[in-house]
Amino acid sequence: MKAAILKGYDKNGSNLELRDIPVPDISEKEVLVKIRTAGVNPLDNMVVHGEVKLIVPYSFPLVMGNENHINVKVDMDEMDLTAAESKATCQGGIRTFSND
Repeated sequence: MKAAILKGYDKNGSNLELRDIPVPDISEKEVLVKIRTAGVNPLDNMVVHGEVKLIVPYSFPLVMGNENHINVKVDMDEMDLTAAESKATCQGGIRTFSND
């Protein structure tokens, strides 16, 4: 899968690169989602420049992006969700929520 990877804090923003990374393994209590679209907001820029490192000390390399739109598909016998739900989410070191 493609990901924007931050290799380290950089005031010039040049430590960010787009590359292929492996699809993560998940546990039986996790759901793997496919991100349909991703947004960039001022927080992403602040993370790249190291402006929030005292609040959220990230580890590198860091997969960037904390706003996205996903399609969730689950086994109805395993989870109490509809067959396919569309969500707008925000995740990361600061908070996680969906548009329920």
